[in-house]
Amino acid sequence: MKGRIDENSEYDKKKKETKSNAVYVRQYGRTEAQQLYDDFYKDKLGLKCIAIDTTNNNQPKRIVQETTECTFDEDIRNYQISHVWGQTKNMYLFEAPWNIVLVPKIFDPLTGHEAKGKLADDFREEFQRMTYDEFEEFIEEYNDKIEENDIENKCKEYSNELQKKMDNEELNLSKRQLND
Repeated sequence: MKGRIDENSEYDKKKKETKSNAVYVRQYGRTEAQQLYDDFYKDKLGLKCIAIDTTNNNQPKRIVQETTECTFDEDIRNYQISHVWGQTKNMYLFEAPWNIVLVPKIFDPLTGHEAKGKLADDFREEFQRMTYDEFEEFIEEYNDKIEENDIENKCKEYSNELQKKMDNEELNLSKRQLND
């Protein structure tokens, strides 16, 4: 794979050269949920330039094309884009080239998010192991950055803040109802 996850990678250089240096995230089903994610990215992670991939596939497709120099419909047929570890709500994993793969469509019953059962679990586990073996350096770099930036605690903080806000709103609603 040509693309790397570091400042000197071709992918990151191209991203820096673009007019919009946006971090792309997948679109969520409900507007309220989208707003919560946007607020988290901005308030807790300090990301100001968030863009939504309205198809949930444009950015991964673009990344595959840039890192492989292949184009869909010409070079790539009967394959689909898949995220090895899923977690596409995580904007870092949504765009990480090592998490994006082309999978023959015949494997969809084993790799899709709806895949269930022992065979699908075993296949996914082996697929993740092979991908990790190939891209260990970049995956560990990602894990280190998540730890360095204390992302897990920031997620917990934000969740607790939302819970308190919801509890206060529920309490206020209950008080209003009692006074009516």
